[in-house]
Amino acid sequence: MIKVENAYKVFLPDTKTKTVALNRLTFFVAPGERVSVLGPNGAGKTTLLRAITGEILLDEGVIDISANSGGRSVAFITQNINASIFSGLTLLEHLFVAKGYTGRLERRVEKELRESIQIVCPYLKDRLHDYPEFFSAGEKQLTAAAMTLFLNPKVILMDEPTVSLDHNNRELFWTLFESIRHEKLLTIILVTHDLSEAARHTQRALILHSGRLFRDVNASEHPFDAEYFRHLVFAEEA
Repeated sequence: MIKVENAYKVFLPDTKTKTVALNRLTFFVAPGERVSVLGPNGAGKTTLLRAITGEILLDEGVIDISANSGGRSVAFITQNINASIFSGLTLLEHLFVAKGYTGRLERRVEKELRESIQIVCPYLKDRLHDYPEFFSAGEKQLTAAAMTLFLNPKVILMDEPTVSLDHNNRELFWTLFESIRHEKLLTIILVTHDLSEAARHTQRALILHSGRLFRDVNASEHPFDAEYFRHLVFAEEA
C-alpha cells in the first residue's frame, strides 16, 4: 500500500517567489492498483513521484510505502530513454547488473538471464549481445522496462514513459506490464499527458490542480475515456 498524507512541498527559486508544488495531498493506493496522475503543466505530478521515490523531501506530511518482502520495493521509469542505459555494456550485461549480480558472467547465470528475458520481454531475446546505447528509442525503453521488471518491484512509478515512442513500441511497452501485472500484483502509478493512454491502462485517476487533489475518480464509477479526463484536467477548480 502507498499512503500519502498531508503532503506539502514548497520550492523557493532565486526570484524568492514561493511555489507550492504539493498542497496538502492525501490519498491511498492499494496493492495491485493502476493509478494515473493527471493535470495541467505545473500541477505537481512529477514532484509527487519524486517525493514518493525519496528523491525530494516533503516540507510537511508523510509518504509511507508498505510492500511484501522480496525484490526492490519501488522502481522508477522516466521519459529519459537513456537514463537506464550504460555505455559499453551489452543487453545481457545490463540484465546482469539489474539482477544485482557482480563478478564474472557465468554460463549458469547467462542461461538464467536468457530464460528470464524470454518471459519478461521476448521482443529483445535476440538482442542480448547487442549494445542498447545503439538501440532505437523504442528498444531502449523496452530495455529499461525489462531491467525494471528484473528488479521484481512491488511498485512501479512511471513519468511519461512512452512520450518518445511510436505507436507500435507503445503497445509493446504496455504489453510487458499487462502480461505479468496480475501474477506479480504490480502497483503502477503513471504520470502522463496522454489522456487516452491513462484511460486504457489505469483504473483510477488522481487529478491535480496547483498541487491540490482536485478529483479522485474510479473507472467503476464512470467509464474512462480521453474526453472525460480532458474535462477534469482543464476544469476550473471550484
